Amino acid sequence: MRPVQFENHCRVCHSLQFDAETPALMLPHGAPDFVSAFLHSLPRQYADLAARSGEDPRVVQAIRSLAASEAAPSVEAVLLQVAERAVVARPGERDDNLDVFIERLRRIEEIGASFSGVARVFAMRAGKEVRVIVEPGSVNDTEVAWLSKDISRRIAQEVRFPGTVRVSVIRETRAVDYAT
Repeated sequence: MRPVQFENHCRVCHSLQFDAETPALMLPHGAPDFVSAFLHSLPRQYADLAARSGEDPRVVQAIRSLAASEAAPSVEAVLLQVAERAVVARPGERDDNLDVFIERLRRIEEIGASFSGVARVFAMRAGKEVRVIVEPGSVNDTEVAWLSKDISRRIAQEVRFPGTVRVSVIRETRAVDYAT
């Protein structure tokens, strides 16, 4: 079985666009570390987009200064950095939550994969749903129901999360034949 890739298989139903005003920026899906690196690169990407759009060079430079790779060369850059720090200082904002969020997704997937007969695990919808694909030869129909309960119970015991997490265990057998 070939691995499912969000960009190739799921984009038909789920948009990768996360900012309606900048459709050129698409959120990558895949390894959590890759997604985290992408999110940290957003100030540089927005600065490049502003430069291509003909924005004032002082505005572009101010946006670039948010990436922390460049010093604040202007009053506008300093003001933008102060505003960003004020936003980041709010409880429940930015990097701490991103790291906690990524670790929660990773942990949910690890729990699902720890059960025997599990082929693939996908944490979806920001960790609100987990899809577990099992090997049909290893898990029968009765065990599928118990497996979803066992995974749900372990997630509830071991992971802190807001709301509920839906656990879907999928067992699929396909038969194909050709009439000639």
